[in-house]
Amino acid sequence: MLSGAPTILLLNMKNNSMHPIVKKIFKDLIKVKILFIDPIKAAKYFESVIDDSQIWYNSRDVKEVRKKFLKNAFNVAL
Repeated sequence: MLSGAPTILLLNMKNNSMHPIVKKIFKDLIKVKILFIDPIKAAKYFESVIDDSQIWYNSRDVKEVRKKFLKNAFNVAL
């Protein structure tokens, strides 16, 4: 995600103990379809955006969530 390349992440939710800030960011990542819990849903979404992935990844909502994630995870501003 840091490189700016379209990214889809998978998360194993068996460990639910997360800091509230992390939990909020993960919910945002799920909402904009960067983060998935289910690998089948991730694959289906990937297939649906593969031809226009830059349009999805550079949408306003996705950019805002990416900025928030990168700021909190890596202290990087886009």
